[in-house]
Amino acid sequence: MAIGQVNPTVGDLAGNVELARRVVASAEAAGADVAVLPELVVTGYPPEDLLLKPGFVAEARAALDYLAASVGSCPAVVGFVDRAGLADGVPGPETGGPGGAAGPARPEVFNAAAVCAGGAVRGTYRKRCLPNYEVFDEQRHFRPGRGPLGLFEIAGIPVGVAICEDVWASDGPVPDLARGGARVVLVINGSPFRENKQAQREQIVGALAAAVGVPIVYVNLVGGQDELVFDGGSFVAGPTGEILVRCASFAESVEVFDVEIPDLGGVSPTLPVTPVTRPAASRQGRGFASGPLCEALDLNAQRWGALVLATRDYVRKSGFSDVALGLSGGIDSSLTAAVAVDALGPERVHGVLMPSRYSSPHSVTDAEKVAANLGIDARTVPIEAAHRAFE
Repeated sequence: MAIGQVNPTVGDLAGNVELARRVVASAEAAGADVAVLPELVVTGYPPEDLLLKPGFVAEARAALDYLAASVGSCPAVVGFVDRAGLADGVPGPETGGPGGAAGPARPEVFNAAAVCAGGAVRGTYRKRCLPNYEVFDEQRHFRPGRGPLGLFEIAGIPVGVAICEDVWASDGPVPDLARGGARVVLVINGSPFRENKQAQREQIVGALAAAVGVPIVYVNLVGGQDELVFDGGSFVAGPTGEILVRCASFAESVEVFDVEIPDLGGVSPTLPVTPVTRPAASRQGRGFASGPLCEALDLNAQRWGALVLATRDYVRKSGFSDVALGLSGGIDSSLTAAVAVDALGPERVHGVLMPSRYSSPHSVTDAEKVAANLGIDARTVPIEAAHRAFE
């Protein structure tokens, strides 16, 4: 098993595909049986109103096909935007013109996972449970997946695939996948950070794994995107609910490890199975390699990680290089400067001291000490004359 916990950028199809290609190449070089990447990794998450542009949806599918063409003997499970034929034609925000006005219907769009191998897309799964609360607005852009479930035979193992909210909803598909013969379920996610969210994910997915009796592999995005931060923390819950693997939070990583598949006594799947890859003879009897079990972060470490990652990606994904900030010597500006240094490095942070009649001597000396301690550029621009002019 290879987990590719990567940091895509919304709309950067070429860059996101290159990220995915590097993960798959690493997984194949390591002899992995499958590589799993996060939800909507091809488009970035959340793509929001880019999905209203048919040209973007078509280009996203072309990007997936380009990625699939590079996938060899190690299959890859990849999040992408799928499309079907035209919608039902009923006017409204989902299928008609703006604000519900009648207009040309646009194609149905799905939040989906592609299983790629041997240079092609071998099958797809469409997300069934679409979140529409808090920061989520998926029912605006996507249609839920429908129709019968199926499995994929990967390395000789019947595998189920699901997407994010599918494991949170009480009527999600994972129990049906397990009852239908899945011996492991791969779940791709774009789950944003909030305080102590990692513990909640592990509790819910661990309980679900124990209830269905098969391992669940939970692969999450990492990175900042506008007002959202995705904290990674991908993990594997074993068939009794224990957390076997936990990847680092707030950092990109590619982890390759083995997952022990429970012996279900030779019971044949009852769900249809799409062949993807058979087990290679050279892989039989190899030793079990455990994955990382990174320590869970305490609350302050979670907060700091989110602040630093959000700042770094806001700057990087917006195309900026450096940041400037006012340094007063107080707590707020000192903390902001420290976050910026951890996010970007001291050479890209510039502090500006702006003394006026209200500045105490220690505010200037404290600001100078902060700049020296952090190793950042600092310059003084007195604002007393400007203050007088405004008065």
